[in-house]
Amino acid sequence: MQSTVRFLLVLLATCSFACAQSPPSEDQEKQFTSLLSNVTLAGRWCLVRDGALTPERDETYTIVGVQKVSGEQWIVNAELKYQGQKIVAPIPVRMQWAGGAALMIVDGLTIPGGGTYSARVLFHGQTYSGTWSGGDQTGMLHGLVKPAAAGGAK
Repeated sequence: MQSTVRFLLVLLATCSFACAQSPPSEDQEKQFTSLLSNVTLAGRWCLVRDGALTPERDETYTIVGVQKVSGEQWIVNAELKYQGQKIVAPIPVRMQWAGGAALMIVDGLTIPGGGTYSARVLFHGQTYSGTWSGGDQTGMLHGLVKPAAAGGAK
């Protein structure tokens, strides 16, 4: 669960949108919903420790889908392993757009038994990158958005 938590916490801020942000168009929201429907985020992550990056590790995350709740509030339905079983967890996030990029924001999300996390993950095209923090750890991640393989969360 810890690796999934890291990603979700990254939902894992590659930017703080100092640039002018505009409300997303209906088309951008539809494209984003389609992008994160039944996909695997396949990439790498590392910790930031004592001002240096640790070696990267492979990681995958399965996203069943996303849905807009209202305004900037969205739900990411992520498949995770918890106590040996696969579950789909609804993760509340905030979404902002700048140009064609979508920024997923998690601020102070508490996961029972797992700590409290914050994250920023930028999606552009078929790629993602971001930063996360939780407890006394911070890290970075990046990778590709791919169609989900049968079998789900790892």
